[in-house]
Amino acid sequence: SEKQWRHVNIKAMMMPEHSGSTERYFQSAIVALEYFAKHLGKYPHTTLTLVDQPMNASGASGMEYPTFITCGTSWGLPNSLRFPEIVTVHEFGHQYFQGMLASNEFEESFLDEGFNQYYEGRIMDENYSNGSQINLFGFKINDAESSRESYVGMKDPKITEVFRKSWEYPKGTYSIMTYTKTATWLKTLENLVGRSTMDEIMQTYFIRWRFKHPSVKDFINIVNEIAPKRTNYRYGKDMNWFFEQVLYKSPTLDYSIEVADSAKEIIVKRNGEMIIPTEILVKFTDGKEEIILFDGRMTKKSVKFEKTIAFAKIDPQQKIWMDLNFINNSYAVKPKTTVYTKYALKAMFWLQNLLVWIAGWV
Repeated sequence: SEKQWRHVNIKAMMMPEHSGSTERYFQSAIVALEYFAKHLGKYPHTTLTLVDQPMNASGASGMEYPTFITCGTSWGLPNSLRFPEIVTVHEFGHQYFQGMLASNEFEESFLDEGFNQYYEGRIMDENYSNGSQINLFGFKINDAESSRESYVGMKDPKITEVFRKSWEYPKGTYSIMTYTKTATWLKTLENLVGRSTMDEIMQTYFIRWRFKHPSVKDFINIVNEIAPKRTNYRYGKDMNWFFEQVLYKSPTLDYSIEVADSAKEIIVKRNGEMIIPTEILVKFTDGKEEIILFDGRMTKKSVKFEKTIAFAKIDPQQKIWMDLNFINNSYAVKPKTTVYTKYALKAMFWLQNLLVWIAGWV
């Protein structure tokens, strides 16, 4: 089958038993073509071939070559399981990071696979309904979220830094460091500097370095060239402090917050060695709110207020995806149960029993 998109002739070479997935391949390839053309640059070729491999050659699925990618599906796969879309989007992304930028795949593997994983998350989550990977019987998984869960779910997230030659990663850590942890720190960087600034960084990186074999230092130099000015130097004169933590070392971060018994004081804790500045949102019982800046340097910070606190949350916009546990980032003060509530509940209990007794006689 063939389909035309602008200057690109897309061919899908399908196994007969997988013909039902042909349009899914075409559709996701076009989604990826449009997204990368808009956010990075033009796809320079006039052809794109999508190959659906047979089941007895499943090891060949999910591979990338210039103008040629292998995809993957199975017979009868429902639309709620978007594996054909994920593989097609991901493998097409390599046309940019492996095909055109062509960084060192062995010594800096994260520059291809991790950057591509980051864009896979963006494309899938922005172009498919809630549950961009799986949306089945109320069970939903989004793409970028699954990358984060892969990293934060590690038994030992401190086991290795990302910046290593691919053959030097400890056993079982290559895919997480190269793909999902890199996608997660890129998502965190995006959240810190803002989407428009991140897009400027990534497009500048692509246009300046396509067909020139960049290294990670070239990417960092562009971040330092653009991000400080666009963020009004909120994070300093450069972002080296960020890369030192997420790339060259392996500290972990887990912010937590609680409210003191007086309900007029918050206590914030930084568990782990990673330091990323953030904000604290405090809501009071009178309905008013206050935002407090927190540089994250202290392992413990207490702030007292004149008013009574109803709710408090650190990193209220969930910008820091490197945080190992989002659940302990917020704390709601439970209202005290009054004597009137106690007797009201008792009265409701006896009323319910009375109505049940009456119903038995009707």
